[in-house]
Amino acid sequence: MALTSVRLQSLSVASSDISSLCTGSSNLFLGSTDGFVHLISPSFKLLRSFKASEGGPITHIKQIEGTSLLVTIADDASSEPALKVWALDKTEKKTGAPKCLSTTPVQNARRPFPVAVGFANGSVAIIRGDLIHDRGARQRIVFESEEPITGLEIHSGPTTILYISTTNRILALVIAGRRQGQPARVLEDTGCALGCMALDKDNGDVLVAREDAIYTYGPHGRGPSYAFDSPKNSINIFKDYVALVCPPKVATSNSSTLRNFDVSQPNDLFSTTTFTLLDTDLKFIAHSEALVSPVKQVFIEWGDLFILTTDGKYLDTQRIHNLIEYLEELHDHDRATVDHTTLLLNCYAKLKDTGKLDEFIKAPGELKFDLETAIAMCRQGGYYEQAAYLATKYGENDMVVDILIEDSKKYAEAVEYIWRLDPELVRTNHEHP
Repeated sequence: MALTSVRLQSLSVASSDISSLCTGSSNLFLGSTDGFVHLISPSFKLLRSFKASEGGPITHIKQIEGTSLLVTIADDASSEPALKVWALDKTEKKTGAPKCLSTTPVQNARRPFPVAVGFANGSVAIIRGDLIHDRGARQRIVFESEEPITGLEIHSGPTTILYISTTNRILALVIAGRRQGQPARVLEDTGCALGCMALDKDNGDVLVAREDAIYTYGPHGRGPSYAFDSPKNSINIFKDYVALVCPPKVATSNSSTLRNFDVSQPNDLFSTTTFTLLDTDLKFIAHSEALVSPVKQVFIEWGDLFILTTDGKYLDTQRIHNLIEYLEELHDHDRATVDHTTLLLNCYAKLKDTGKLDEFIKAPGELKFDLETAIAMCRQGGYYEQAAYLATKYGENDMVVDILIEDSKKYAEAVEYIWRLDPELVRTNHEHP
C-alpha cells in the first residue's frame, strides 16, 4: 500500500511498514518496521532516510521542540529497547546519516513486554542524564502496577507532573519539584484505552476519551466532562478543538448525544470509521465524517491536522465545507479568535473560493476579524488584491505600498498611491528600508 498525500504525491514508504510517527521542525518523521527513519517535507516529499536500528522496529519517535534533536526507541526482541538521541544538524561522514549523540538501553527491571517508557507489564521508567553528550544516564522505575500502561503525558512547570493512564486507573505523579518522591495520586479508578489520553498544553490538564464521554483531569482530580456517546480509538487536541477517531459502531440506532448536537450519524453502508472535531467550549460538533479505511494515526503539523489511514492517504480536514460554515458563524457572533480567522482564510484559499473570500473581507459593518492576520493570510495565499484592499481600507499605508511593490509588482500603481499620500507619510515610506 503506497503512502500518498491528498495531492497524490507518492512516497517510497509503505504505510503497512510505518511503526511510529511524530512531527516537528516543519517536518514529518516516520519510523519503520525495518529500523529506518524517514524525513518528509511539508509537500510530502521524502527528504532523507537513515538506519536508526539494526535489531528491530522504531516503536517510538519524538522530535524535541525548539532543538535539532530527534529521539528514537527501537524494540529488539533479543535485548532491551535502545533509546538513541540524534543530531539532525550534524552528519556522519561515512554514512551521511544524522550523528547519533548517545545510545541508552531502556531497562524494565528485567521484566518482559516493553512498550518504551510505559510498559505493558504496568511499570514506568524515567531516564535522566546527559544524553546529548553521551555522559551517562540514570534510570529508575517510578511506578509499578498490575495493569498495562496505556498512556503517558508530561506537563512541565514549577512542578513537573507525569500523568499515567492504565486500563483501570488515571494517576498523577510528581517527577520534579515540590512533592517529588510521593506516591502517584489516583485521579480516577477508571482507566482508558491506548491512545485515549491527550495533554492540553494551554492549561496542563489531560483529556481522557471513554465510550460515554470525554473527561478532564488536573493534578488534584477530575474536572468537567463532555458527553459524547461512541467508542473511541484516539483523542488529539488541535487548537480549540478535540479530534476523535471512533471505530464502527455495532449498534444500529443513532446516539441521542449526537442528536442533541444536531449531527446525524453517517450512513453505515460499509464498516466505516468516524472522525469528529468537537468544540468543547461551545459544546458543538464542528465537523464529522465517515472514513471507509481505518485510521492509523492523527498528526498535527504546518498549522494543519492530518489523518493517516491504512490505505495510505492523508486527508486534510480543513477543506470541509461544514468547518467553513462553523467558522463563519463564530465570526458573525464575535466569538472568533486569531486562530479561527487563520483557519477560515486557509479554507477559502485551499478551496480557491475567491467569492467567499471577498464576501468575508468586504462585509459591511464593524471589523469582525484580526486585520493583521487576515492581510498576512491573503498575502501568503497569493490573494494580493484582497490584501491591498484591506490595507487600504484600514489605513495601513506602509503595508499597501509593500504589497504593491513586493507582491503584485505593480510599481506604477505604488508610485501613484504614494503620490496621493500626505507629504509626511511619503517621506516615511521613502525612508523605509
